[in-house]
Amino acid sequence: MLQAIDITTGKVKWSHKWEGAGGPRNGVLSTAGNLVFCADPMNNFVALNATTSQPLWHANLGGGISNAPISYALDGRQFVVVGAGDTLYGFAMNPHSR
Repeated sequence: MLQAIDITTGKVKWSHKWEGAGGPRNGVLSTAGNLVFCADPMNNFVALNATTSQPLWHANLGGGISNAPISYALDGRQFVVVGAGDTLYGFAMNPHSR
């Protein structure tokens, strides 16, 4: 289960339960663009709405996700990178997807 906790009150704002056993066993990345990135138990790299926990997108990477995702900007475009198995995957964010 993944939970968002309000830092001012300490109360749980939302909980996201995964299908299957467990949940993310690596890091979680939240962005200023209201996104949360993490892995689910089925080797999917997942983007959630940071306000509601609604799943927005996922990609099955075919192997265990081995690190916390990172984000960086290059030439005004945001990218997210994560490792799975022995491969790094990079995803370009679409600024017009909202």
